[in-house]
Amino acid sequence: MAHCAAVQQQHNLMQVFCLLQILTHVKEKLQFAQKEKEGMQVELDSVEAALATHRDDLSRVKLVRDKAIVATRKLRDAGSQVTSTALLADLEVWDYTRV
Repeated sequence: MAHCAAVQQQHNLMQVFCLLQILTHVKEKLQFAQKEKEGMQVELDSVEAALATHRDDLSRVKLVRDKAIVATRKLRDAGSQVTSTALLADLEVWDYTRV
């Protein structure tokens, strides 16, 4: 009977030892994952800062583009009213040669 109790006690010790190894492994893996997450968070913050800068640049470029579009439309509207007689004569000649 004492032999069975000793075997049972040794079996229980082995189970505790295995559980202790598993818990140690899980703890180490968790610590590694936390460090990896911290590194990725730093990288994410850097990328978000760069993205914000690019968004600001894009907004400025779009404003410049929109102003250029408006200026171009104004020039086209103003340019369609030809008042120079030489240009009108040239335009008439050009229209007749196209037909």
